[in-house]
Amino acid sequence: MTRAFFDCPKCNGSGQVSFKHVANGRCFLCQGSGKLASTKEALAKAAALGIAPRNDLPEAERCTLKQLHEITRLAVSKRTSESRLAVEAGVPEVNGMDNWLYELSRKQASRIIEHGRAA
Repeated sequence: MTRAFFDCPKCNGSGQVSFKHVANGRCFLCQGSGKLASTKEALAKAAALGIAPRNDLPEAERCTLKQLHEITRLAVSKRTSESRLAVEAGVPEVNGMDNWLYELSRKQASRIIEHGRAA
């Protein structure tokens, strides 16, 4: 299985975040490496479904941290997972894709949030 690497969306590939008082600013999402990995097969499948790694999306189309927080809040309040909420909202989740939440577009995140609030 071939792995594809892309820049971490939380630290923009630096491995460091601005919160130096916690673990000397080491990014917890990528464990300080600055990179996230997924299989090339999963990325190809995602591309076929219209999902691109977050760093490949234009800035204006990327989901926001506020949207990600709201998706997590809705999942917790409904006692379900973010992935189940996405599937119920009709947003395809790609099996085997690491950190799929960070690969959502604003439009996809909005659809999940609208579904979560309506249900």
